[in-house]
Amino acid sequence: MAPLWAFLTGQKRGIQVKKWVLKRRMKGLPKKGDMELKFETLPELQEGQYLAKAVYFSVDPTLRLIIDTLALGSVLPCAQIAKIRASKNKNYPVGAYVHGYFGWRTYTIDDGCSRENPTYLLPTYLNAEFGEDDPDYTNANFNRIRASYGLGILGMPG
Repeated sequence: MAPLWAFLTGQKRGIQVKKWVLKRRMKGLPKKGDMELKFETLPELQEGQYLAKAVYFSVDPTLRLIIDTLALGSVLPCAQIAKIRASKNKNYPVGAYVHGYFGWRTYTIDDGCSRENPTYLLPTYLNAEFGEDDPDYTNANFNRIRASYGLGILGMPG
């Protein structure tokens, strides 16, 4: 039987996540073989969790400073703007956008409670009425705001 979130998101089977992992230690500039694209299938959502789909990744310059501390096979770390696709957490409703340190991956299951990986809902001026095909939206107080600004000018480099 397919997981509940598979039905909620229209998926017939479990969601296949693409994730980029550290394959080997970098020497000099990053090379194609230093990172590897891997796939995994997500488990069923548990009570208190939500499923988020990546909309924007942040490729932070600080990654270069910490990459040698990562275990080989680790998902490359970064901040993300993600849209909640399914939820069993009343604080993270379906359709809302979140900022989280989910790494270089297309989907994440999270509960929003981790102290090591804080997650928070985006303010409504970066969140409401915002589509993935055209992430701009007009707000009387903020004019045109892109959600990616939550990673860039309003956050880390985006």
